[in-house]
Amino acid sequence: MPKKEDKVQVTGGGGTFENEYASGSNIGGRVGYTKQLDEDSSITGGLSGYKSRIKFGTPEGDKTFKKSELTGVDLTYRKDDSSYGVNVRKEGSGNKVNLTYTKSFAKGGMVTKANCGASVPPTQKAKK
Repeated sequence: MPKKEDKVQVTGGGGTFENEYASGSNIGGRVGYTKQLDEDSSITGGLSGYKSRIKFGTPEGDKTFKKSELTGVDLTYRKDDSSYGVNVRKEGSGNKVNLTYTKSFAKGGMVTKANCGASVPPTQKAKK
């Protein structure tokens, strides 16, 4: 019997820049948590976001611009070899919703359907 185990996931990255006009830094990533419901199922949720800071010179003196933002929320339920998920992420001035279904097969094969019901129409083949 597999061990029942909850997990925390943390991913992220960041960087800095500096030139004769400005300097700044940014950091972003995702924090998630998986709750093992039983040996064959789990639920995972996560939050994504970033924080940035830019300092630049003006005739009136140095100015600093700071911004922090939550950019995404996700939730996935896994049962046996299938998972069902939804994620909402900030895109431009609106939000994009993705629904996902994943089915794993023997020998490592996988089929994933994404963007079911999303706000972007599917790509179509050109008519001949």
